[in-house]
Amino acid sequence: MNFKINIFALLILSISIITISVVFWIEFYEKINPCELCLYQRWPYYILIFLSIIVLLIKNIKEKIFISTLISIILSISFLLAIYHTGIERGIWSSITTCSDFTKISTGDIDEFKKIILDTPIARCDLVSWKFLDFSLSNMNAILSLSLFVISIMLNLEILKKRGNKLNTK
Repeated sequence: MNFKINIFALLILSISIITISVVFWIEFYEKINPCELCLYQRWPYYILIFLSIIVLLIKNIKEKIFISTLISIILSISFLLAIYHTGIERGIWSSITTCSDFTKISTGDIDEFKKIILDTPIARCDLVSWKFLDFSLSNMNAILSLSLFVISIMLNLEILKKRGNKLNTK
């Protein structure tokens, strides 16, 4: 079981690093600014990188199982964020967040205020700025997060089943 959890952690680590690398590539090399929700969708991957490294470093199987469960929770949150953003992009519902933040501007000079506004890139949450095969990044994130979530649930159910069998044989 330890082997399967480690393989799962390597899968999560690899996919999370690739995902973050791709979105940074799109942002910095393709010059496409992320909206507020796009930035929020990165956080689960940062956390997944951290948790998967911990799983690979610790030896205690109970701790690995606990962190594997946390990974499942983070993946479900990632999926929900992606679905929420997808719904906004498709006009199913409207966002409860603002897509650009001018509230932190602290100037009294109207010319400087105008320059700050004009120089601030605005990325709207309801407009898709990058697609691949007609899928936005939030669509792809929803598919990826759901797939990884299903894999994590299958692993956790297998762990529970094996641990239950060990308790029944004692």
